[in-house]
Amino acid sequence: MATVDHDLVRNISDHVRNYLALGKSVDAALAEVLDAPWAAIDDDVKSAVREHVQVELNKNVSVQDPASLTQNVIETGQWYLGPSSKDHAWPRYEEFLRATIQDDATEAVDAASTRIVSLLRPPRGDDFLVRGLVLGYVQSGKTTSFISVMAKAFDAGYRVFVVMSGITENLRAQTQGRVDHFTSLLDEGKFIAPTDIYKDFSYPGFELNSQTGNHGTGVVIVVKKNTAVLRKLANWLEQAGATLRQFPMIVIDDEADQASIDVGSKGRTSAINKQIRRILKAPKSAYVAYTATPFANLLIDPALEDDLYPRDFLVSLPRPANYFGSEKIFGGPEGLDYEYNDKTGLDIIRDISEDEAVIVRPKSAATIDNWDPKVPAALNDALSWFLLATGTRRRRGTGNRHSTMLIHTSMLARAHLRLGTSVQAWLTNLIAALERDDGNAWDRLANLWEAECLRAHQPVPESFEDIRADVLEAARATRVVCDNYLSTDRLSYAADEPTTAIVIGGNTLSRGLTLEGLTSSYFVRSASAYDTLLQMGRWFGYREGYEDLVRIWMLEELQRWFADLSLVESEIRDQIESYAHESRSPADTAVRIRTHPSMAITAAAKMRSAIDSQMSYDGKRVQTILFNHLDADWLRANVDATRDLFAAAGGEPRLVHFPSGRKGFRNVPVKTVDTFLKSYKFHEGAVSMTSRLLTSYIRNENPSGALTSWNIVIVEGDAEMPTIDLGLTDLIHTITRSRMGYSRPGQANLKSIASTRDRIADVSYTSEEISARFKDLAITPEGVGFARHDTAYRQLRAEDNHGTGLLCIYPIDSTSTPRNWDENSATQTLAKNARFPLNAVDHMVGITIFFPDATVQNSSVAYKSADLSGLIIEDPADEAAEINAIDAAGEVEA
Repeated sequence: MATVDHDLVRNISDHVRNYLALGKSVDAALAEVLDAPWAAIDDDVKSAVREHVQVELNKNVSVQDPASLTQNVIETGQWYLGPSSKDHAWPRYEEFLRATIQDDATEAVDAASTRIVSLLRPPRGDDFLVRGLVLGYVQSGKTTSFISVMAKAFDAGYRVFVVMSGITENLRAQTQGRVDHFTSLLDEGKFIAPTDIYKDFSYPGFELNSQTGNHGTGVVIVVKKNTAVLRKLANWLEQAGATLRQFPMIVIDDEADQASIDVGSKGRTSAINKQIRRILKAPKSAYVAYTATPFANLLIDPALEDDLYPRDFLVSLPRPANYFGSEKIFGGPEGLDYEYNDKTGLDIIRDISEDEAVIVRPKSAATIDNWDPKVPAALNDALSWFLLATGTRRRRGTGNRHSTMLIHTSMLARAHLRLGTSVQAWLTNLIAALERDDGNAWDRLANLWEAECLRAHQPVPESFEDIRADVLEAARATRVVCDNYLSTDRLSYAADEPTTAIVIGGNTLSRGLTLEGLTSSYFVRSASAYDTLLQMGRWFGYREGYEDLVRIWMLEELQRWFADLSLVESEIRDQIESYAHESRSPADTAVRIRTHPSMAITAAAKMRSAIDSQMSYDGKRVQTILFNHLDADWLRANVDATRDLFAAAGGEPRLVHFPSGRKGFRNVPVKTVDTFLKSYKFHEGAVSMTSRLLTSYIRNENPSGALTSWNIVIVEGDAEMPTIDLGLTDLIHTITRSRMGYSRPGQANLKSIASTRDRIADVSYTSEEISARFKDLAITPEGVGFARHDTAYRQLRAEDNHGTGLLCIYPIDSTSTPRNWDENSATQTLAKNARFPLNAVDHMVGITIFFPDATVQNSSVAYKSADLSGLIIEDPADEAAEINAIDAAGEVEA
């Protein structure tokens, strides 16, 4: 082939792009351009154009990063080639991103937004209605993502953009400011904006069929989810009539699980949901929900065609490398870590006692007027640390220049005001004491600084004397803000100078609103629903330049709940990624959400279309991570059960050596494994691993011929490790599996005992052959990319051991001291997210079961959650209704 002009190829490809936006298939679009009678294009150029177009399309349908479930490509074919050199909006926004965030972060946003736009419909083709959901992380840049989607969609031909941003005006105004900054980067006149940071949507004084007749002009509207406002918007859109077809529309629903879900009763649609559905009756509309807590959205009835179930696509955004997420802070139960490691986590959690919790929150709404809140010990520490950390950050001069402390004790707005008075008095008194050089006041700060620096997960370079003057200046600059729907005060960040604020609030702070430079959090509020609890975690996000200064004070029970939710979140994302690799879609694959014995998934009204939970082990890996390590009889029972298993499997004569280097038994009858699982003692706190659940699932699979035969692999340690007698001729060398600092008394939580590669410990390939086959499937220490790797291993096992179960046995050394353990370090014994010596009374036996894909549709085992009817669940919908009423007061409906 002769050398072709690459600029010419790109220019011709842009013509193909135009036909794709009209709804033409790839072949038809190529034919329109390449085979047109007026086009004198030689064969070499034609081939180069076809190759260029296909390469660009293949980039967009890749599900490697981000993962997505999609029906669009299957149903409508591909249409979006990604950004073009002739685009206007995206190149300017990309330039802004590269100037403000790291290049790799910009590239991740670029890849994800291109993928999302490719899942929409061609804007100039036939009428369409698309419903999708983008799953992000709390405080992780979802706004940046959807503005990037808006930029690329505008360049591709979409013209009306509606951003629904929460239920409060401060969040709407914050989002409006971000959107306004984006439009300011573009040429004047590219966007008409009927809303601004001062006002929500009202009738703009122009119609879509007149002022926006120029197809190069877009309309961007940022609204809060308020019934009256949305009704006005729906009325205005409907007035455009058939002309609206000229204006393909994207509705971005930020915090989509809040207020958007239909919670109406007795056949009535709830008010906000009804208005959203009206807006989406536009002939060409795409609804893209954004949320970090998708539980309610995934439980919408898919059979209701005009409701908001994301039937067309689910996209899980990749977790940024420098993101402070749930599992990074709290760890997680039942093996969230995909690779066992004994690295020390972040030691940033501090305890609040139950006695103190009683002091900082009122008993009930009725008692608030007589409630006189104090500033007890932990709150004193949290406030003091905020001033110390803020002073340190000012001296460093790096990262986010603003500094915020969050106090979150109640959903009751009047309680915030009373607690705010006490905190302000504390601050005033402290400033006065420091200014008069009170030795006791300075000594308390110095002692706290020294204690916290000793516990820091990395050395803190500053001494107390280095920051002393900065701490006093930080205290003087600090304002106490009560931000709620009753308060006239609002948290805002100055553009021209650093803002330092202690903010006290409830739902207005726990949904979408970004707390800039959040350094110290004090958190005792009770919440018994997954989504409510996760959204309260405003400390998730980015802490560049001050990771070592972040601290969180909270109740121990809440710490455990956040750790549990790490698993729930991870499972949802893994399902989306695994399903994407298996070409499943939201239309035929429902994402399962694990239940919890002490929490509801979401508000009851949002779950009315949910079916009973099922526990399925389809393709799963389950492992024992909880042990009664101080109960000698309990530990001995599991050793005896393992000895009996090996004897029943044939003992030493049947022992085989697998090509992976492990040894064990092949083709063990299911009856032998069933007996073992019934005699093995699982910890009473294990949710997914009980004898009843495991044996019931296996029994349901057996009639189809699956799981009737098992391989057993012994995961043995190195020759220098202590040994355990498991009834074989040779003693077995133990492995090290240390316990986590957040283990409960009398319980050892190991977090994980298995390696991802253990899934293929019984295949007919050597380790070298496996490494060569999967050399491109790298896993980071945080487990990113696990689902991709695990899917590949599952496929390999399916090829080699179809329908065979794999049971791995882990003999664990009773001492199991983590690497770099310093028994003389007083601070190490305080770190909850660090690993500690196991110090069990005897060696332990853990197990991991790797299940192949299920063969029977109904082999799942029914799983019942605890009765939640007695729990008090705070429902933000109550406050939303009151805010809605206040905002609507005095409104004149047109």
